[in-house]
Amino acid sequence: MNSGLQCLSNTFALTDIFLSDQYEADLNPTNTIGTSCKLVKAYAALVKEMWYGTNSSVSPWYFKRELGDFVPQFYGYSQQDSHELVNYVLDLLHEDLNRVKIKPVPEEVKQEGLSEEAVSNLFWQNHISRNQSFVVDLMHGQYRSEVTCPKCSKSSLAFDPFLSLSVSFPKKDVKSMDLVCVFGEIGRPVTRIKVQLPRKGTISAVKAETGRLFSINPDHLQAAKVYSYSATEFFPDDLDLSQVPSTSTLVMYEVPHIESKLPVILNFFKDPESQYYSKTSFAYSRVIMVDSRFTSSQVHLKVYQYLTRARTSRRSDSQDAEMTDDETGELGALEEAYHRDMTGKDYSKHFKINMVNLQREKAQGGSTYYYSSYYSGPQCDYCERKECRNCPLPDSSDTNFSDIVGKNRSGRPFRLEIVVPYQGVDQLKVLTETFIHESVNKFHEDQRKLTEMQYSLEECIEFSSQAETLDEQNEVFCSTCKEHVQASKQMTIFRLPKILIIHLKRFKEKGYHKDKDGRLISFPVEGLDMTRFCHISSGPPMYDLYAVSNHFGGLGGGHYTAYAKNQENGRWYNFDDSSVREVGSAGSVVSPAAYVLFYKARDEPAAQS
Repeated sequence: MNSGLQCLSNTFALTDIFLSDQYEADLNPTNTIGTSCKLVKAYAALVKEMWYGTNSSVSPWYFKRELGDFVPQFYGYSQQDSHELVNYVLDLLHEDLNRVKIKPVPEEVKQEGLSEEAVSNLFWQNHISRNQSFVVDLMHGQYRSEVTCPKCSKSSLAFDPFLSLSVSFPKKDVKSMDLVCVFGEIGRPVTRIKVQLPRKGTISAVKAETGRLFSINPDHLQAAKVYSYSATEFFPDDLDLSQVPSTSTLVMYEVPHIESKLPVILNFFKDPESQYYSKTSFAYSRVIMVDSRFTSSQVHLKVYQYLTRARTSRRSDSQDAEMTDDETGELGALEEAYHRDMTGKDYSKHFKINMVNLQREKAQGGSTYYYSSYYSGPQCDYCERKECRNCPLPDSSDTNFSDIVGKNRSGRPFRLEIVVPYQGVDQLKVLTETFIHESVNKFHEDQRKLTEMQYSLEECIEFSSQAETLDEQNEVFCSTCKEHVQASKQMTIFRLPKILIIHLKRFKEKGYHKDKDGRLISFPVEGLDMTRFCHISSGPPMYDLYAVSNHFGGLGGGHYTAYAKNQENGRWYNFDDSSVREVGSAGSVVSPAAYVLFYKARDEPAAQS
């Protein structure tokens, strides 16, 4: 609170209005969205005590109590964001001093045939017909907002008021993505990687970058959506990365294209140790290539061969190692070993093969493994039972495997569920091992270097003025296409205020993850030229800094301080709670802690009462 209030107190164009009691003529106690003038009176008393009081420090407890009554988040003693405090205080001061006692209904702005400046003036007139105060006179500017439909290119304009200008930090036009790679060699561990991709890239770009990292032909890679280790479907190469579900893991499989062979996904599960539990997945799915001429019995042998090789972990073995024919005698030996292990007392070598009921999964919009067995839905493509929860793959030399696969009408890739006893999982550690690729460490090192980069305030403003594509949660309705679309939106400055408050967006939030960007943003103490960023050249283009709200530390709390330039002697001071000291040079106020910047236009005219 101290940081934001010190910056407002040193906004002398506003402070002078309270010290001279000019504000009293505009008190509006009947404004239903104000505070019945309680806050503005508390603020006036606080400002007078700060500038005319005899104490070395002031405790704003009375002001804080009044603010907390109307904004509960400021009621307790928890630390609050200084930018939010400034915005709330100024908004409430405005409502308490709004000269408009009865707000008219805004007129519809008809833009046809009018210049942008004429349209912006109509929007501005609508704004000031309902909002007139010292805060509006000094601190309200105007955005130009353009929304464009990506399908028909129709654009719509709006001009909205702003109290503070929030700017983002420049970033590369790339996005980082976490991937899991599963290779064609059984003994090669699953590998986690981090890739840098174009922000508007496709799955094809992911395949190309993964292939580059591991010297694999991208045509031999297949991207799959994976939930809880189990692959459910393959992604097409032209799929935009923004459409990859955030709730799934993107896994890249090495799947060579071999004529007359079918790619089959194997999902691995272990039987529970107790009847009171359900089977659980324990390893990332694998993709094997099965000869289209195989019988279902030979597929059982193929899976047995795969599990046997996984137990011995021979690194040179390919997942697609051929089952040899009878002439070498090896096929007969494999069949003998299979029947011996499947009927023996060593249950760790037993396994079951089920065909995933893809119709059930499709109808439920997710995995078949998390729904009640009593669910009755579309009949299974393989056993034709509606209550099927994955049916056994026949172990028959008379059943052609390709005929079984051909029954799949779900539109999803054919999958087999391999269920092993819990005693056998330890022997299959090669399937569960995960390796961290050097690209992950390199990414974190690059991020560390990125935090040391320096940008200018002008670069931040320019970056924030670029068009961006709205996400799925903010789609807009296009009146031409008659549907909701992810339009592009560009916000630029159209009208500048006399007092310009610039908020550096250091805090970012993505899902449940929050972070602070601690990079140094250089900003001018004198002569911030806004000419190239503003559409109306008649506005005040040149600004000088007079206050800075700083934030030190991380998101766990941190500490706020303020720098402010005294109006009377022109010197800069550091305000740190009850401690105040003079700053050696004006340039020292530029630091990585700067969070909210306060500028005033040069040759600023007096506010209208």
